[in-house]
Amino acid sequence: MLWAANLQTAGKALGMRLSRIPQRVTTVLAPLSSSFRSHPQGRHFRLLCWRLVSLLLCQGAATLQQLVRGMPSRLQYWSVLRLLRAGYWDAADLLTEVAQAVLATLPPPANGTLYLIADTTIRGKTGPQQPLAHQTRLNQHEPFVFGHSLLLLLAHWGRVRIPIGAVVLDPKRKGQQNIQLRRLLRQFQPPAWCQTVIIMADAGFASKANLCAIQRRGWRYVFCLPRSWKLVDGTHWRDLTPHLPRSHDHRVASATPDRRRRDDWVYLRRAELKLLGDVTVLLSKRRRNQGPQQVKLIVTNVEQASAATILSA
Repeated sequence: MLWAANLQTAGKALGMRLSRIPQRVTTVLAPLSSSFRSHPQGRHFRLLCWRLVSLLLCQGAATLQQLVRGMPSRLQYWSVLRLLRAGYWDAADLLTEVAQAVLATLPPPANGTLYLIADTTIRGKTGPQQPLAHQTRLNQHEPFVFGHSLLLLLAHWGRVRIPIGAVVLDPKRKGQQNIQLRRLLRQFQPPAWCQTVIIMADAGFASKANLCAIQRRGWRYVFCLPRSWKLVDGTHWRDLTPHLPRSHDHRVASATPDRRRRDDWVYLRRAELKLLGDVTVLLSKRRRNQGPQQVKLIVTNVEQASAATILSA
């Protein structure tokens, strides 16, 4: 990614506007030109290169109008908008192809472990005709907004985090985020250096179909579980959490993504869950005196996983 850093430096020196696409960028993106051969008269591949270059140079809001300001004056807003609205190419497939190339290029981790993070976010409404936009919010502490719910699948190791899949969710289809997650996982091909794949997600993705699909591929997972899950003997986790004595908790130090220390009070044990078999269950809370509603339930099938390893992941 040295060419990207050099490009940003050159863009700042030229006042955030380039007159031509750097040859290194064109060479790296050349394999993607096959997706735009059906309409060569629109020169959509060149427009795509300019859009990616302007994304690297943009310092403010990366809206389309803001990106066009960093392009040559001969490129108009309507030409880039026509590229985005063209129906003969698929942005999701293009993202997958670019992500595979980036994963094969970056230096791999020493232990060969690749983390896949599944998460949802909200994109604000951008036009008058948006059939998939709806009234929603991220959680109970956030305000309601009118926009799109977007599913993201990120590849992560060390300080590297790369998007490898993105899907706009249909609010009228029940359980679509789990269906789309399984589709993205089926399409994902780990790089050659990958020895272990660990999927991480919150309780909204902890469906039985998702966890069984991950186990069939031989991958590992670190998931937050809803309290409605049961042990093999029929005990609910919501019944176990309020009655757990505080003497069972112990303090564990973990590392945040920015390498800072964070302390949690945890309870770690082996358990047997229906459909999942023997797993490691972690009950975690930030303060020792917090009530059962603030306890986070985490489950993993990573062998010999310590509490600090699970919390750091």
